[in-house]
Amino acid sequence: MGVQSLGCLAHTLQLVVIKGLLAQRSISDAVANARKLVGNFKHSPKAYSILEDIQKHECLRKIGPSGERHS
Repeated sequence: MGVQSLGCLAHTLQLVVIKGLLAQRSISDAVANARKLVGNFKHSPKAYSILEDIQKHECLRKIGPSGERHS
C-alpha cells in the first residue's frame, strides 16, 4: 500500500463516515439548520454586521467568509 492509495483509503473512509452520519435524521436536520444560518449571514450585510458587533463585544474571534479565523 503506497502513500497515494493510503490517501484514497482515507478519502473513502471519510465519505462513508459522512454518509453514515447524514443518514441519521437528527444529524442531517442539524446540518440543514446550520447551512440556513450561515447562508443568512452570508447574504445579509445587516445580519453580518450585527454578528461582527456581537463578536467584538464578546471578544470572539471573527471567522471570515472562507472559514479562516482572525483575531
